Amino acid sequence: MSQTPPAPGTELESAIAEHLQRERTQPVGHPDGYVPRVAAISARFDPALTQVAMAYFGVQFRGDEIPSAASDALRELDADPGEHAPVHAINAQYVDEAGFTNLVAIRYWADVTAYDAWKAARPAWTDPSRASDGVGFFSEVITPSADRFETVFSEGDELEGIGAGVGWPSGPIREHGYWGSARDRFAVSQTDSLEPSGDLQIERDGDVLVVAPLGNLALIQSGQDWSGMPQDRQRVYLEEAEPALRVAMDYLRDDGAEIGCIANRYMTVLDRDGQPRQRRFGLSWWRDLRELEKWAAGHPTHVAVFKAAMPVMMDPDPNARIWLYHEVSVVPADQQEFRYLNCHDRTGMLGVTRL
Repeated sequence: MSQTPPAPGTELESAIAEHLQRERTQPVGHPDGYVPRVAAISARFDPALTQVAMAYFGVQFRGDEIPSAASDALRELDADPGEHAPVHAINAQYVDEAGFTNLVAIRYWADVTAYDAWKAARPAWTDPSRASDGVGFFSEVITPSADRFETVFSEGDELEGIGAGVGWPSGPIREHGYWGSARDRFAVSQTDSLEPSGDLQIERDGDVLVVAPLGNLALIQSGQDWSGMPQDRQRVYLEEAEPALRVAMDYLRDDGAEIGCIANRYMTVLDRDGQPRQRRFGLSWWRDLRELEKWAAGHPTHVAVFKAAMPVMMDPDPNARIWLYHEVSVVPADQQEFRYLNCHDRTGMLGVTRL
């Protein structure tokens, strides 16, 4: 995250908001008196926020030209949202392992009731009537309770994801800068080991494939924004660090099943006109948070990313640093829904067939 260490005497905050703090029965990953080498923040939310919706609406097709069936659906997605409009939106794209272009509209709601009302007012994203030759539709939705998602950002006042919608920045946090710190930022991890339960299976609902959920499935969205860096430092990042990140993302996409990664997308964020921004993120579904932690802590592909990124992460010039963030959720089976219409068999959670 940010490379400015907490100022001497700074009172570090817990990443877990005060109203979510409980007597801990699970071990914490840092020693007593731990102080991070660098500073980072989390998003804070109103205690009245109890459960959110994070929805990923995707279309897939071959080539660069967007088919009318896809463009019409994306345009209708945000038409007349009314009082139940999402609180934040991200549009992104990537080319997947089968060579399909995928456009994904990510939408956040701070109230599941508002999401349900919004959804009820429009056709289902994977409604069979949308079926069109060469165009696939998928919806991947999780509705984590407030104790089951966590955020971390480079120090400053910019937030992303659900934090950008309804959150505000914390002060410097303690649970950051060591392997396993993401787990410690979950409020639920104070009393729950977050072990997976059940089995992921693919079922059919007419023309739609539905992935039956797994208890404590993990989702991570981990992003980088280099737009604020000077041109010479951008060049260092794009020529030295980003290639290592792309190798890691491709490994998770193509071979991640061997370590518990069900699906991985390395996506470019789009602006309002559909043009690429200088911001990308990896989006990964994992069978078990522990498997994600193992990959991050010791897999050669992630170790290479960490080493390659150090020059831009540790730049002594605060104006030359890259902005980083991530958002992680670990959700029970009843907070998940995955539906796929006319998609290839490696799309998203359909990758469960590889495990």
